[in-house]
Amino acid sequence: MKRPEFTRSAIFKFFLLVLLLCITPLSILIFGGEDLRNPRRMMELIESSGIIAPLAFLIVYIAWQFVPGPTSAMTAASGLMFGPFAGPLLSITGAMLSAGIEFTLARRLGHDAIQAKMPGRMRRLDEAFEKHAFSSIAYMRLIFIPFQIVNFSAGVSSVRFAPFFWGTLLGILPASLALPYLSGLVKLAWMQNNFSMLLNVKAALALLLFIAVSVLPPLLDFIWKKNRLQ
Repeated sequence: MKRPEFTRSAIFKFFLLVLLLCITPLSILIFGGEDLRNPRRMMELIESSGIIAPLAFLIVYIAWQFVPGPTSAMTAASGLMFGPFAGPLLSITGAMLSAGIEFTLARRLGHDAIQAKMPGRMRRLDEAFEKHAFSSIAYMRLIFIPFQIVNFSAGVSSVRFAPFFWGTLLGILPASLALPYLSGLVKLAWMQNNFSMLLNVKAALALLLFIAVSVLPPLLDFIWKKNRLQ
């Protein structure tokens, strides 16, 4: 890939990206921070939206990516608000939209400036990242590296959108299916006062899947780093 030039346009766009990343979370926290910091209030606002509640959830999910907070909170909330079946679908949709928006912002505004001034060692890492983009992105999603960091880092790198998209989808799929399904099922059982539905095979498989994606990837990453240092 041809190395971009460090032009005034590249500098201006990079400055715009930095400004956007500073102003957006501050604006959200100032004008909507109280609701975003109160999960119960946030869920009430979404559920009170009526037939546009799914759209309201997606908007809040995307906004959530620009303020400090674990993405898993919104993933679990999707199951509580929309049930064990629609919840996972909305969670995955919100995550993919957020990833695409942040990747595109970084690619359009920050890519040229970063690439133009990237030192030799970082350039070699960037080339390796591009070569193994799909597996690298999927792995980073599985070990729960902060969602936003992966999105913006991939955007300013040489990684193409297609492997970023499919790697993200594969990486988030296990947790995005298991967590909303479990939270939605627990709420359904509580509302129907029928906790026996938590003892079925589907619930057990979802729980095992969630434990697996929560424990195994970080554990394997720790073991790999430990062996590397020895």
